[in-house]
Amino acid sequence: MPEQIRFHFDPLCPWCYQTSRWARRLDELGVVEVEWRVFSLAIVNRGDQGRADAEAGTAPALRTAIAVRDAHGNAAVGGFYQALGGARHDRCEQLDNHAVLEACLREAGLETELLQRALADPMTWEAVQREHDEAVDVHKAFGVPTIILDGGSGPEMF
Repeated sequence: MPEQIRFHFDPLCPWCYQTSRWARRLDELGVVEVEWRVFSLAIVNRGDQGRADAEAGTAPALRTAIAVRDAHGNAAVGGFYQALGGARHDRCEQLDNHAVLEACLREAGLETELLQRALADPMTWEAVQREHDEAVDVHKAFGVPTIILDGGSGPEMF
């Protein structure tokens, strides 16, 4: 039985993207089973100044990841994040560009309507904030990648 890990990501971070490639490979080999979770570097970087903008930076990508999970499950989030990472870190594309996000959805084999669905639903931003806050409050996360062992209940590493 593979080790279950929770992998918190923000597609902005190149180190997180590189680590996700390793985690994805281990998942393919059956060594681990990855649960993909979002984390907002914009929220971290605002500190005590309040929440980040739900429409700027990687917020639309993170919100879309929530919509992807709701519609297609965890594995689809992993595929979407892989496409986001390739767009940002391999091709230097901007993730605040809706055309780029739609292209990432297509690359992951998903319907492009998920982007507009995510942006039209304020609950997707609330879900991003909840996942982020849980990682911070429960696991003392402060950046990405944050990997939590034992299916999200064990020790964590950054």
